[in-house]
Formats: sequence, C-alpha cells, structure tokens
Amino acid sequence: MKAFLYGKNILFEFKFDWKLKDRVKALFPDQMKFNQFKKYPNHWSVSTSYVAHPASRISKLIEFCAAEGFVLDDDVRTFLEESRDNQAEFHKLSTSIDSDFDVQGLLLVPRPYQKAGIRYMVETKRCLNADTVRLGKSLQSLAAIHHLKAYPTLIICKSGLMYNWKAEIIKSLGSDSIYICEKVSSGVQLEKDFVIVNPEKLSKLVGELKTYNFQSSVFDEAHSCGNPNTAKFKALQEVTKKVPVRYALTGTPIRNKAHEICNILNYLGRLSEFGGKWGLINEHYHVSEDFRIGEAKNLNLLHDK
Repeated sequence: MKAFLYGKNILFEFKFDWKLKDRVKALFPDQMKFNQFKKYPNHWSVSTSYVAHPASRISKLIEFCAAEGFVLDDDVRTFLEESRDNQAEFHKLSTSIDSDFDVQGLLLVPRPYQKAGIRYMVETKRCLNADTVRLGKSLQSLAAIHHLKAYPTLIICKSGLMYNWKAEIIKSLGSDSIYICEKVSSGVQLEKDFVIVNPEKLSKLVGELKTYNFQSSVFDEAHSCGNPNTAKFKALQEVTKKVPVRYALTGTPIRNKAHEICNILNYLGRLSEFGGKWGLINEHYHVSEDFRIGEAKNLNLLHDK
C-alpha cells in the first residue's frame, strides 16, 4: 500500500478492503474522490491544495498513513514537509508586528507593523489584509505591488473612494499614470499603471478590462462582494481569475456568518485550500440533512487557517 503524487493530487493505492476503504474515505470527508483518473482507476485521491492548509491536515495525513501501513513515496513526503515548513513561515509572517523589510522607491516610510504587512503581501501574492480602519491597508498594498513590479494594477473600490486611491498612489509612489473610470461610456484608457473602477461597472467593462493584462488587482472593501451569483461578482471573477497578484482589503471580512469569507477566498483563488465552499461549511458548521447551516464549530481552526 502506498500514497503517491499524480499531478496536483495524492493518490492512495491498496488492495480492496471494505473497512479500509471506509477509513480512507473518512480521512478528509467530502474531499476524498474515487476513480478520478483513467491512468489510475479505482484509486482514492485528495487534492494537494486542500491537504497543504493548514499544517494540522498534513500531520493528520502522515499519522493516518503510518497507522494504516501506507508507504509515502518520496515526492509525497517532500511535498508534505515543504508545505508544513511553508505554513509555519507564513503563520509567523502573518502574526508579525515588526519587520525591517525595505521597499525601494516608496516616498513614505512605513511603520514597523506596515512593513510586516507589506512583506506578508509580497510573499503570499494573494491574500486578505484585514487591518482595522486607518492602519494603512492601501499603503501596504501599493508598496507590495511596487516591490513586485506587478503593473498594470486594477483597483476595485466604491465611487467615493476613487480619488482617495488616486491621492494615495501619488503620495506613496509619485505616479500619475492613473485612470479613473467614472463613466462606462468612456471605456478604459490604455497604457496606465493604475485603473480604478467601481465594482458596479465591472460587468459592463469585462471585455475591455480582460484585454488589459493586469498583473495585480486590489479589491477594497472586499466584504461588499455580495452574492457570488450576481453579475457584479461574476464579472469580478472573470476579470481577475488570471491576475497573478490579488489583494482583498477590508476591516470587516466577516459581518455575520463565518462562511461569508468564502466570497473573498473565491476572489483570491484560494477557496480550494479550504475544500471549496461546502468543504469549508461542513468543517466549520453543523449542517442538517436538508443542507440547512446551523451553529458554527471549529472556529479556532478556521482562524488559524
């Protein structure tokens, strides 16, 4: 019996046994898939992106394999060890309040906690910055983008904040290569480092924005992304899904229910790390047979993730 890597999945190979099959299936409920690949029929598999976050899942898989007699191939063991090391490093970065991280070309001098935030945003490239109001989320975002040279940049924000962002860009970076899209009829002006647009206008500008080849996007007040079935959210996904650097900014990422974080994770392209929407809900809520979401559970684990 062994566990091995195939693409972005870990596959389990064993002679059929009803009881062992049930234990493998129960390792990560709702995430274990059966018979997914023609090359390896009758194998159970789980995605590496799910296993790698958080570190407790890695430990769970290693302990399960040891207890059941599965031999971990070297590539699986290397992946798990590297993922665990990365998680420890990112966790340390995410909780840091001080850093000497230096961004060349920044006109303002960030405070120590802002430098820590900038470094985290640079290292992750797709993350949520949930610092509270007036702690400098916009400065951290602009500094990270500048350090990564991730231009052009799409900034999605409410109409009342468009000129605030323009002022912040000029003050932080000294750049006037900025286009504010105030009217859909005006279209999108090309060859600008920064394009600022209201989320309500996204659905009417999808075609133009997709041709812009954005290298970064900032979604301000990201808790306002709303229902994923709306035209606004679908346009957001279509415009940003191939953007390599994505930041979500909000001081209130969760307003009522913890599963509201799904929309932000979806925009960041990181929802799969939580097992998808229902994977997250099943792990952190009591769900009835008719799919009614009840009381929350395991919120400390969700916070850690």
